[in-house]
Amino acid sequence: MPTMKENEVIQFLLGETRIDVEGGYYVLEIQDEGDEIRVTVDYERTEKDGDLSPIGRNCVFNTTYSTDHYTEPSFSFERLSSDLNEHGLEEVDQWFVRFAESKGWEPRD
Repeated sequence: MPTMKENEVIQFLLGETRIDVEGGYYVLEIQDEGDEIRVTVDYERTEKDGDLSPIGRNCVFNTTYSTDHYTEPSFSFERLSSDLNEHGLEEVDQWFVRFAESKGWEPRD
């Protein structure tokens, strides 16, 4: 179950947030559906990379978390951060953690 501070930070992130990175950008989309929080990350390459040309937006992460801590996967910023890293999305994770900390969020012990 999200903490009060996590709920507050989530309100800033509802909808789409563009995260620019070298060669393209990620789109972090968070939807609060009451008993679930849906997190989607898309990536769009905007620059040619060797033989690879920009090909449009691709979904690279799509997970639904429960807001009930008894149902898995249960939402927390720590869990989201871990899941982003497991999917190789360190740049998105770093941006997300910095943003949350800038709004007063502190990791749980």
